[in-house]
Amino acid sequence: MLPIISRLNHSCRPNTEFCWSAPAGAEELRATRAIERGEELTDCYLDLASKGRTSRAERRVLLRQGYGFWCTCEVCELADEASEEDDKLRAEAADLSVDCQDLSACLVDEQMLQLLAKAERWLELCLLLKYKVTHQIEAADAVFSLAMMAGQVDKAREVSEQGMEMAVIRFGEENIMVEDWKRRKDDPVLYMIG
Repeated sequence: MLPIISRLNHSCRPNTEFCWSAPAGAEELRATRAIERGEELTDCYLDLASKGRTSRAERRVLLRQGYGFWCTCEVCELADEASEEDDKLRAEAADLSVDCQDLSACLVDEQMLQLLAKAERWLELCLLLKYKVTHQIEAADAVFSLAMMAGQVDKAREVSEQGMEMAVIRFGEENIMVEDWKRRKDDPVLYMIG
C-alpha cells in the first residue's frame, strides 16, 4: 500500500500531511507549509495532539517501540532548555484540546468567555507548534463555535477565514470543507441556524 509516500520520514514538526481524496479515489500528500527546494518531505507518524505524546521523551519512546528508530528531527534535537519549553507548550495544547472538546454544556457568560480564550490559545499553539492541519482545523472550529455562542460574530468571521485557509491546505480548493468554512465566513449567523 502506498509504496512511494509510505517511505516518508517522520518529523515531530512535519511539512506534509496525508489526506484521502474521495474524488480522486486516492490518498494525497499535501504540503502544510512552504517547502524549500531540496528540503526533505516529512510526515508525523504520531497523533501529537494526544496526551502521552507531548514530551520529547514520550515521543521518542513511542517511535522507538512502534517504528524502531530514535527520533532526531529538528524538534527532538533542540537543546534541553528549548526542548523543555517546547514540551510545556505541547502539554498546554493537549490540555486545552481536552478542555475545549465538549461545547454542549450550558455555560454562563464568564465561563464561555474563559473557554473561548482557551480555544484561542489552543489554536495559537497548534499553529505555533505546526501541528497537523487537521488539529488546527479542530481548534478553529472550537473557536468559531464558542465565539458564536458568546455573540462575538466578528471573531467567528475572523477565525472562519483562517479555517478556510487551513481547509484549502488540508483538502484542496474544490473540497466541501472549504465551502463549509466559506459559508461560516460569509454569514456566521446564517451558518449557525442552518
